[in-house]
Parts: sequence; structure tokens; C-alpha cells
Amino acid sequence: MRVNSGGDNNGRADNYTKANMLILAEAISRLKEHYRPARTILVGQSGGAAASANLLGMMPGLADAAVLVSCPCDLRTWRAGRHWWPRSEDPLAWASKVNAQVKVLALTGTADDNTPQLLAQKYVNVLSSQQVDARFVSIPNATHHSALRAPEVIDPVGSLLQ
Repeated sequence: MRVNSGGDNNGRADNYTKANMLILAEAISRLKEHYRPARTILVGQSGGAAASANLLGMMPGLADAAVLVSCPCDLRTWRAGRHWWPRSEDPLAWASKVNAQVKVLALTGTADDNTPQLLAQKYVNVLSSQQVDARFVSIPNATHHSALRAPEVIDPVGSLLQ
């Protein structure tokens, strides 16, 4: 199925729609087809982490591993008290579909005031209960934006690439 982006970001209100996830999946599939990588690793921070987590469940087999940094992986909880966009895909809702062969590393900083650690921890717990190789790492003193540059993120990405 080919899905083309109309360039609408919905006023940055609802970026986790099924249509947007399909656009990302198609782009990744095309890159894989062109480059023929030995492994495909998704690395995302914040919204990119949520999109990556969604893709793991929506498109099993698309990726071999994922590094999710500052992930709002339980989107309903994250958006509690905020405006809820009903078209959003929630990574936690897709967790049961994640391929058991995938490796998932979720990391969140202790000083992250946007995505509390429990959001990624809950996602990792669900994956682990399904025999997915998933783990959560707390990054001391890292904020929502500084976490991506932390050695706790950089080192595992390098290891996954080897």
C-alpha cells in the first residue's frame, strides 16, 4: 500500500496517526530495499520514540531492534490531563504484536519533566512479559532533551550496529 503525505502536520496535534505510521513504515521499507542492511535499528527520541514503538507492533519484522529515548510509550497516560487526539496510535496498545525476536532498549532521564520514566517502564514490562528482549535504563540527571546525548544511549546504539 502506498501512502503519500499531504504535508499536513495537523497543527502538530496528532502525529501518531495510523496514516503517519504507514508513511514512516513505507519510507523505512524503501530504505531497506535499497540498502539491504544486515539489521534495521530504529532510534527515536520523544515523539520519534513513540512512532518507533508503534511501528514495532504495527509492522512486525520491519526492525530488528529499537532504542527508545524519552518515550511516551503509554500515550494515554502521557496525555492524561492534556488534549487527547483520538486518531493517535498508542505504543502500549500495539505492544502485544511486537515480534519476540526484536531487541528493545528504552531510556529516560531522571530529570525528564515531559515523559516520566514510568511511561517507558510500563511498555518494557509488557514486552518483557511476552518474552521480548526489552529493558529499561534510567539516565541519571538527564532531561527530556539531554538524554539523547547521554553515553547510556550512544554506547548501546554503537553495540547494536556492530
